[in-house]
Amino acid sequence: MFNFSFTDFHDFLTMDGHGIYVWTVYLVTFALIAGSFLIVRRKLNVFKRKLENASE
Repeated sequence: MFNFSFTDFHDFLTMDGHGIYVWTVYLVTFALIAGSFLIVRRKLNVFKRKLENASE
């Protein structure tokens, strides 16, 4: 029913020599998503502070 392409975890990580490219793409994608989340969060905090200061 299930046909696994990798026999062990090492084969999964190396992916027949393509693992370095695959895992680098995953790492870059995760870093971009996390970075954009942090930037938006910081900008929202700055905007909230400006709103609080404007109402005083």
